[in-house]
Parts: sequence; C-alpha cells; structure tokens
Amino acid sequence: MKKFISLLSIIAIAAAPTSCTSKSSSTDSTKASAAVSGAYDNSSADKYVGSWSSGRCSITVYEEDGKYPVMIRWATNASDYSEWEYSCTYNEDKCSLICDGGAVRTDRFFDSSIGAEKSEVRYTDGKAEFTLSNDKLIWNDLIDNAGKNMLFER
Repeated sequence: MKKFISLLSIIAIAAAPTSCTSKSSSTDSTKASAAVSGAYDNSSADKYVGSWSSGRCSITVYEEDGKYPVMIRWATNASDYSEWEYSCTYNEDKCSLICDGGAVRTDRFFDSSIGAEKSEVRYTDGKAEFTLSNDKLIWNDLIDNAGKNMLFER
C-alpha cells in the first residue's frame, strides 16, 4: 500500500502543470552552441515574438534587449488606420507581456482636401496586457478597450 501511495504521488507531481517560466534542461554545451547560432533562448516571452493577425488588425511583437515592443495596425478602410505602439516587459507571474504606460495611439487618415495623409495622436499614456491562450494572442487594451473579443493567429 505504501508503494502504491508513493507511485500515486510521483504520478501527481509529473502530471502537475508547469509554470510558464520553466527552464530548459539543455546541457551547457548545447546552450553554448545554440547561443552561437542564435537558436537558444529559454524565455517563455519568446512565444509572443512574431506577427499575428485578426481581420484587418495586425500585431507584430519584437524582442530588443529584454524588452518587447509591440506594434499594432488596425485598418478601418483602404487608406485609414490606427496604430498603437507599446513598450512591454514580460511578467513571469502572469505569463504575459505588460505595458504599464506610455503607449501611443495614432490615427492616420487620408485628407482629400490636401491630397495627403494626416495623423492625429489620440493618447500617449496607453496601457495593455497581451496573453496567450491555445496558441492565440489576446490583446487587452486598458484605455479604449481595443481588441476586445478578438483572437490573433500567426
């Protein structure tokens, strides 16, 4: 009976969900050779990096020195669109990218009276959180709720 309980404990531990920040168990030599080629990075934030889209809205996430700039472009028609620029950090506790402030939303539109594009900065104090669910990106804009109920795919 004691062996059975021990076996159940081992199974329960093995089946327990891991945190989003679990580290790779690669050997040091594997890490070193991968670092030379640029292929190794054990940060869960890397899952966010790349291009995502949903309808007329596209999101591009970059990695720059441990920060995660996020650029969003949402077209309302062929010549008018809005852009959001976020500077995010990866929050290991929430497994998400977070912008605590300073994001900029700019609306760009074609002004036929002058025959050129014009832009209007809507705000410069934006905040947002980006999370992943089932390999889809969720954008939670904390200023004007843009992206609500949208799922972004690669």
